[in-house]
Amino acid sequence: MSKQIVNLIIIILISFALGFSAAKVTDKIFSQNYWQAAKEKLAKTESVAPAAADIKITSIGGVIERVEADRIVLKVYPSEWQTNPELEERIVIADENTKIYYVEQKDQAQFQKESDEFHKMMEEKAKNSEEISEPIMPPAMFSQDEINFSDIKAGQQMTVTAQENIKDIKEFKAIEIIVQILPVIEMGEPAIIE
Repeated sequence: MSKQIVNLIIIILISFALGFSAAKVTDKIFSQNYWQAAKEKLAKTESVAPAAADIKITSIGGVIERVEADRIVLKVYPSEWQTNPELEERIVIADENTKIYYVEQKDQAQFQKESDEFHKMMEEKAKNSEEISEPIMPPAMFSQDEINFSDIKAGQQMTVTAQENIKDIKEFKAIEIIVQILPVIEMGEPAIIE
C-alpha cells in the first residue's frame, strides 16, 4: 500500500471516530439555535474567525437523509468553520468516476488474530535484526469494500470528499464517498455508587 493510501485510511478512521461521537448529538443541535450559538461563539473568538474564513474544506461528514437518482441529501455534522444554517444540508452528486466504499469494523476475533500475527512478525524481525525497508502497517480495525451507489441508504453515516473547496457550496460532485452504518449503543442501567 502506498503512503498516500495509508494516510487516507488513517484520516478516514479518525473521521469516522469523530463522526461516531457527533452521531450522539440530537436534532436540537441542528436547529437554528445551534447556528446562532455558533455565530456568537465565532464572533467572541476573534483568533478563530479569521482562520475559519480562509480554511479550504474538501471533505465533510454527516448522516444520509435521502438518496435520489444520482444525488445524496446529507445532513452534515456541525463544525466551528460552518456557521451558515443553509449549509446544514448538502446535496452530494455521484457519477461513474466517484469511488464509493463501505467501511465496517472487523470481527474482534479476526482483528485479534491479525494483531497477534503482526506482533509475532515484528518480534521475529527485531530478534533477527532485520532492517525494515518500508514501513509495516499494523492491521486495520476496519475493512473497506467498494460498493455501488444503489447500496447507499438513508440513515447511514457518510464521509464525502470533493475535488473543490466545498466550505460554502450547497451542491457538489463527490470524488469519493465512504459509508458506514452507525452502531447501536445500548445503555445499561446507571450504576448506583454509595
